[in-house]
Amino acid sequence: MANGVGPVESKRNAETAAAINGRTFKNVALDWHRGLYAKWAPPHSKTVMSRFKTHVFPLIGARAIVDLA
Repeated sequence: MANGVGPVESKRNAETAAAINGRTFKNVALDWHRGLYAKWAPPHSKTVMSRFKTHVFPLIGARAIVDLA
């Protein structure tokens, strides 16, 4: 147990860091959209993606997700 963190928690923290390291806002948003695409009506899904592409991705799409937290 180092610094009050057990081995299981330490491994979980390392896995979480590895999973988000290098991920951009755009990567996360596209994954989020893919996960909800089937639940939404096609016009809504298209509108959401269009708004991301037009308004969000140009501003913060390339930023690391950890920098936005």
